[in-house]
Amino acid sequence: MTRIQGMIIGIASFAAGVIIGMMVAPKSGKELRKQLSESASKLPHLYDDLKLPRLSSSEVERDLIK
Repeated sequence: MTRIQGMIIGIASFAAGVIIGMMVAPKSGKELRKQLSESASKLPHLYDDLKLPRLSSSEVERDLIK
C-alpha cells in the first residue's frame, strides 16, 4: 500500500466515523454541551478545601527568577 492509499483510507475511515457518530447521537451538539456544562457546574470544586496562597504576578515572577 502506498502512502497516498493509506491517507485516502484514513480520511475515508474518519469521515465514516463522523457520519456514523452523527447518525447515532442521542442529542444534538447544542443540547449535549448544555447538559455537560450544567453537570460540571454541580461538581464540587476539588481544590476548594486547600488553603493555597493567592500570589500576585510580581510574586510569581520573583519566585520563577529564583
